[in-house]
Amino acid sequence: METGKNSKTYFDLNFKNIFTKKWIFILTTGIFFGSLHLLSIKSSLEILFIIPYSILGITLSYIYRDSKNIYLSILFHALNNAISLLLVLFGGF
Repeated sequence: METGKNSKTYFDLNFKNIFTKKWIFILTTGIFFGSLHLLSIKSSLEILFIIPYSILGITLSYIYRDSKNIYLSILFHALNNAISLLLVLFGGF
């Protein structure tokens, strides 16, 4: 959880200064977020996972940019991870 907090804080706060246009910032950081989750792919088919990860990243970036509160974005990221963990542990996946 700490890693997610640090990476989200680092990228959103630094990219906000680089990409001043709202939607350029949201799309760029969202796609970058998605691509960071692909660093350990084992097959070429796994590259398709960039789509859901980027959608999550775009959503989190939108939450941050709209609310101007990085902790709200971090909270939603943690909530997403918790739901995913619960589904894996108790959902039979």
